[in-house]
Amino acid sequence: MAAAQALETTPLFPKPDHESFDGCDDSQAEDPRLPLYRFLEAKTPAGRRYEHFTIFLISISVVTFILSSLFLPEYNDSPIAEKCGGFCDAIFFGNYDDNALAWLGIGATSVVEMFVVAIFSVDYGLRFYTADLLDLKYSGLVG
Repeated sequence: MAAAQALETTPLFPKPDHESFDGCDDSQAEDPRLPLYRFLEAKTPAGRRYEHFTIFLISISVVTFILSSLFLPEYNDSPIAEKCGGFCDAIFFGNYDDNALAWLGIGATSVVEMFVVAIFSVDYGLRFYTADLLDLKYSGLVG
């Protein structure tokens, strides 16, 4: 007697209907934070653009970090290390405490770094604010 071969046709995780799926149940449909949650989770066209923007910010941050080593004499003994002055360093790299942002008194930093940190700090706060919409176990400060 030949054993019947089992065929698996049911997926382990069914594909969600992307037009209606947002990770929230029906009890949260009236929550005023739901549009913000959908935006942050890239469930809207604007949210998808924001997600691409954050990926771009991460890429810019990595590239400026890598390029900043070209303008440090400790790592690069070529003449290019001297080309970026205090203003250039303040905009992109933040290698030196005495760059054009020294008046802030916060140490070596750059405009790019401050912008990226500001965007991701706001993003983190908003995600914390809407976290319980993903799952109720994330509600409250102890949750």
